[in-house]
Amino acid sequence: MKPTTIFVSLFATLAAAAPTEKRANVDLGLLNNLNNFNQVDLNYLLKVNSLDLQLLGGLGQANNFNVLGFQNLFQAQQFDLNALLQLQQLQTLLQFHQLGVFQQFDLAQLQLQQLQLGLLGNVGGVDLAQFILPNVVTQVQTIASQAGNFGGLGQLGQLIGGGGVGSVGSGNVAPVVDSGTVTPAVGDIVTDEEFAAQEGSSSLN
Repeated sequence: MKPTTIFVSLFATLAAAAPTEKRANVDLGLLNNLNNFNQVDLNYLLKVNSLDLQLLGGLGQANNFNVLGFQNLFQAQQFDLNALLQLQQLQTLLQFHQLGVFQQFDLAQLQLQQLQLGLLGNVGGVDLAQFILPNVVTQVQTIASQAGNFGGLGQLGQLIGGGGVGSVGSGNVAPVVDSGTVTPAVGDIVTDEEFAAQEGSSSLN
């Protein structure tokens, strides 16, 4: 049996048991109007993985899914393991939606449970920004600024509109000190593979 068939059977059973009433209108402002996240590194991952956050709104309208279950992800101020795990949940959910798995199923009772860390729960809040290499910070910021519509939505959009770019991984974003590094233009962004090749070439010279 194909995996898609298994999921269709699973959600068909869920839909049969789900209530038929429609969920009340949701204030999408709590989700940044499904344009972007509040945190820079999450916006970087949003861009490089080409996630369409508007699909989440479609699940809420057509499938009665509780989109506010991802409110913490949209409002996160820190790039930690908990946020990364929830972003993975969101990506998987949207991929299934794009495959047509949910169709007209009522997902009102669907509650996504995040991986429980138990006694290891303290690692969930570790700030992952400390592991980002300093030499890629500017490029991460530039790519993150292309994620969604930053017309006043989210802290990063406000800073970019005001001419300042914040440090990666910080919810309360501080200006970056100009060290002579030129921020690449949108058309000059390179892929991770190209960046690695350039670094290797520089070391040989």
